[in-house]
Amino acid sequence: MTLTALAETLRKQAQNGAIVLNEDVLAGAELDHIAALFLLGTGKRLTVSGVKPADVPDPAGNALRIAAGTVSVFGANNVTPTLVFTLDDKGAATAIRHQINGRERPGVRADEARTQQVMASVEATAKRVKEQKPRADTEGAMRELLTGIATGQPNYERMTPSFADLTRQQLSWMRDFIGNLGAIKKLTFNRVGPEGGDVYDVEFEKDTLHVDLRFSDDNRIDYVRLLPN
Repeated sequence: MTLTALAETLRKQAQNGAIVLNEDVLAGAELDHIAALFLLGTGKRLTVSGVKPADVPDPAGNALRIAAGTVSVFGANNVTPTLVFTLDDKGAATAIRHQINGRERPGVRADEARTQQVMASVEATAKRVKEQKPRADTEGAMRELLTGIATGQPNYERMTPSFADLTRQQLSWMRDFIGNLGAIKKLTFNRVGPEGGDVYDVEFEKDTLHVDLRFSDDNRIDYVRLLPN
């Protein structure tokens, strides 16, 4: 299927007010991977509601970009996504990028081993979100990360490459900010966020922060958000 044909298929779907990433749009392996990335569950398909045919543009270059409608993912409703489809030289969909709340989630086709790893992670995350139970290793990883940043020596090997790069870029102000809070006194579990991050109340000597930490599918730190108490 060419990008032009893909756009026409999506426009026909949009006549009913929504587009569905199903077998008419992508191959089964791609669909399962998207379900994994969005924590939909095995066999479920991503539906973007509130999309009109005019919202599906003509392809530009080697990409079809759709920024319209809303989805319900990660426990949140009415989230606006950006979907970017690309095709290989044989006309098969090989990648789709998804941007949710400003965070891009790449969806390049995975091999079987990688797909199984992703799906296992998805199932474990969905279970933790439902049961509101943190990972056993989050507290230790969070304590190590915050202490490392405060001393200017975080353990980059515990991070994904992208998060390690971001940490290096922001280390100066993060070191000053966290270092000025004093030593960590106590970590108290607060909740599991909709995207599977464990949120802890971290009590320092001088203040308390809410810290949201998420791991990648290969168990490296992939995201941290610091929020004031």
